[in-house]
This record gives sequence, structure tokens and C-alpha cells, in this order.
Amino acid sequence: MALSNAVISIVSVAAVVLCSLMLCFDCKPAAVQGLRLENYSEQQVKGCYDYNQTLSICFDVGKDFMKLATKTGEEIVFHLELGPNMFYCNVLGQGFIG
Repeated sequence: MALSNAVISIVSVAAVVLCSLMLCFDCKPAAVQGLRLENYSEQQVKGCYDYNQTLSICFDVGKDFMKLATKTGEEIVFHLELGPNMFYCNVLGQGFIG
């Protein structure tokens, strides 16, 4: 159940980020567009959403972690559960433990 909520959250975040970028840059969609899932199981959901050849966001969501990255692999957001009441988060290269 928690993984399902995480998947819904990550896809929602990805959609909002892409819509914001499209509005900012007035991008036009290309023929290559849509959601591609590389792995979809109860333990992990991994894939990318391609808007056009230059605008894509990739995600990797597991039980204790979440990663958003560019199509080239540049990490945007990484969140990792470290244990009870503890996590590591890295946003655009700035990491912290909470």
C-alpha cells in the first residue's frame, strides 16, 4: 500500500515538474512521448516520462528510497529511509539527514 502511494506521489510530482517546464520553455511535444516502465513490481517501480527528445524525467521508487533524475542520469532528488524516524535526502546536490 505504501509503495502504491509512493508511486502515485512520484508520478504526480513528475507530471507537475514537466508541466511547469513545458509552460516555462513553451516546448512542443515530439513523436517520442509518454511513460516507459523499465521495471514494475511490488518492490520497485522504475521508468521515465518523455515529453520530447530533450525533456524527460526518470524515476526509481522502492520500498525505502525514491530517485528522480534526468534522462542522462543527473540526479534531481534522492530520498532514502535510514531507519525509524531517520532519512537522507539530496535535492539538486544538497544532501541532509533528518
